[in-house]
Amino acid sequence: MADPFTNPQFGVDSSGNLTAFSQNQSTQTKSVTLRYPYKKIEASDDYLKIDVIKYTPPGLGTQNNASFALNTSDQTYEDQLGSPNSKKDILQTILLPIPENIQDSNSAAWGPSSFNPLEAAGMNIATGVMQGDNFVGSLVNGLISAGVNVATAAQTSIGQKALQATLSSSAVKAVLGKNASVSSNLSRFTGAVFNDNIELVFNGVNMRPEFTFAFDMVPRDEKESREIKEIIKSFKQYSAVKKGLDSGGAAGLFLKSPEVFRLQYMSGTKPHPYLNRFKICALIGMSVNYTGSGTYSTYSDGTPVYMQLSLTFKELTPIYAEDYTTQGGQYGVGY
Repeated sequence: MADPFTNPQFGVDSSGNLTAFSQNQSTQTKSVTLRYPYKKIEASDDYLKIDVIKYTPPGLGTQNNASFALNTSDQTYEDQLGSPNSKKDILQTILLPIPENIQDSNSAAWGPSSFNPLEAAGMNIATGVMQGDNFVGSLVNGLISAGVNVATAAQTSIGQKALQATLSSSAVKAVLGKNASVSSNLSRFTGAVFNDNIELVFNGVNMRPEFTFAFDMVPRDEKESREIKEIIKSFKQYSAVKKGLDSGGAAGLFLKSPEVFRLQYMSGTKPHPYLNRFKICALIGMSVNYTGSGTYSTYSDGTPVYMQLSLTFKELTPIYAEDYTTQGGQYGVGY
């Protein structure tokens, strides 16, 4: 078989398999693979494969009838790209060299949470009432227990002043309608504040930061010049918002989403054995510098001699621990 990485009649399909293309196919045909460098990505090389995928919204349904978990883009594209018709949803494949300074970072949302003793006492009362079989009895016992603690604290000088600060703050709010900080008043009154329990607690999930890639593109012949132009045009077109129909009942009423992208670090025809994986991404920004050398210079046909392409992608969904148990998450370092 001819070398699939140096012969433009051959490319790599969505599964990483070699596929042959007709010489008469236009570069605008969705099944054609675009590449840069045009003849210098060999079968043993590492490179970045970017598939352009038709966007499908996740919808509002749940993943199954027994779950509260909503459908996500993960599930949508897993079903979509895993089907026999998956190639129909891949609009374009672009092969680019591994960029410089590749990195990834993962994080979860953690933040400080404070809880003062009075709030804790109130929470204990509420919890005891909800868990108790006797609502009235649980409420009375909780109030008695809290009352004993408050009475004990009120016997001290600072405890009395704390109660005064609390009452005065409530009075200001009732009369003037302004929120008065109990802690601030207590500090002014006594030079002390409540002994809050401060702890770092889990607040939620974070999306991963953007992935930004920069490529130096220096066309060395006419074919490579055309290939670079088609690559730039493809990224611009597929990342652009669509207006939809110009005529008809809902013409001009809605805008349609751009397409999305599947990124894979590859080693030959297989996923890279070490580098991180990506979830489906949106191309949230791209820029092209047509004077990469700092000086305007072109070939006779107008092609700039040195261009710099910058792409910024962001994943549609966060990374979860369960993702590392999937087939994709078990490659290399996972996500």
